[in-house]
Formats: sequence, C-alpha cells, structure tokens
Amino acid sequence: MNQFAALNKQYIGGVWREGSSQKVLADTNPYNGNKIADFKLANLADLDEAYRAAAAAQKIWAEVNPFEKRAIMEKAIAWVEKHEADITDIIIEELGGTALKAFFEIGLVKNIIKEASSYPLRMTGEPEDITWAMLYLASDAARFMTGQVLRPNGGVVMP
Repeated sequence: MNQFAALNKQYIGGVWREGSSQKVLADTNPYNGNKIADFKLANLADLDEAYRAAAAAQKIWAEVNPFEKRAIMEKAIAWVEKHEADITDIIIEELGGTALKAFFEIGLVKNIIKEASSYPLRMTGEPEDITWAMLYLASDAARFMTGQVLRPNGGVVMP
C-alpha cells in the first residue's frame, strides 16, 4: 500500500487525531477483504469541535487576499497532480474502483479546484447589480422576450 494508508485519523482544528468514540471502523478492500486500516470513529463532541474549527477558519479565510487564495488553490492542484498515482492506488484498493474511474474522479477534483481558484478574483455583486435585468423584464421592452435566460451573475457560470 502507499504512503496514504497511515491516514487513519481526522483533521480537526489543524491537527490529525483519532476520533474520541469507542467505536472502530475496519476499512477493508472490497475485493479481497484485506484490512487496509482501522479508524477510531468520531463522536458528537468531535463533530462540534470540527464545526467550530471550520467556522473560525472561515473568518480567517475571508480576510486572505484574493491573489493569495488563488495561489493556495493552485498549490492544491499541483499537490493532487504530484500525488495522482498514490490517489489512484487508494481509489482502486479502498473503494474497489478502476484506474479509469480514478482518472475521471481525479480530473473532476482538479477541475473543481481550478474553477474555485477563479472565484476570489471575480467581482462581487450587490442586490442592486441585478436591478437592470429585473426592470427590463418588467418593462414593455421585454414583451417579445420568451424562453430566454438572463444571467446577471458577474461571470459566474451556472448550469
């Protein structure tokens, strides 16, 4: 198994640690039943602490310069690309996936991070920024407008 097999802990408040529950989850290979790792599960106190840590981290993240946020996300993409073979091994061994499934999932993760890395540099909007679209749709000028979608969203692509 690869270097990530030892990651049988939870990341809470900047620290990797075991869960506080007395219950243990045995993580096994779905094809041959071999044990990969044992995980001591979290309890409600761990969950509460994780939520509090996330709320505190969000306040700090909100103050980070948009260019620095983008750089951090680009480092995350580089990390995933560097460890792609190990992540593929984990998907195959732990989840019973195939190399093709791993390729697809890793590509999806990289693309999501790439898209997210562009958000900090996008303009932020206020409710009045969409007023023009609402006024247009409510006016006689839009009387011939049918079946169209206006996207006054500052460049955020939404399906």
